[in-house]
Amino acid sequence: MSMKTLQVSMKNRVGCTLRGIVTLPETNEPVPFVLNLHGFAGSASGYKYLHTHMARMLADHGVGCARFDFYGCGESDGEFSDMTFDIRLGACTALCGFTACIPFRAEHGRLCGGQHRAASAAARADSDVPGRGHVVWLCPAGR
Repeated sequence: MSMKTLQVSMKNRVGCTLRGIVTLPETNEPVPFVLNLHGFAGSASGYKYLHTHMARMLADHGVGCARFDFYGCGESDGEFSDMTFDIRLGACTALCGFTACIPFRAEHGRLCGGQHRAASAAARADSDVPGRGHVVWLCPAGR
């Protein structure tokens, strides 16, 4: 299946720009949607482009995906050393609102997931938005 990729951006609650990518299947119909949130000090592309590959596979199966760089990470504004859990929670709240309002998303088909603290912030930020589910990808560090 072919797909389309959109470069998107939005302001967080302190006015910094968060930049991201939306990958969609080539269709005019609303699609189920995933908001993929990277882990600590990560990026929207993911380690060895894991998030990019996942977004493409989802599009091949008729599912849209949004990936954003958090404040101080990747292409987004800010310094990583200034990032706090509250800033990340605010970003998650804004991103959950973004995916709740996009016109190409199926009404009851949204999954919000992430790694590490991104997942806990997403679950907390998204708790009042209908048509959602959550998944946590645990990627423990090891020696």
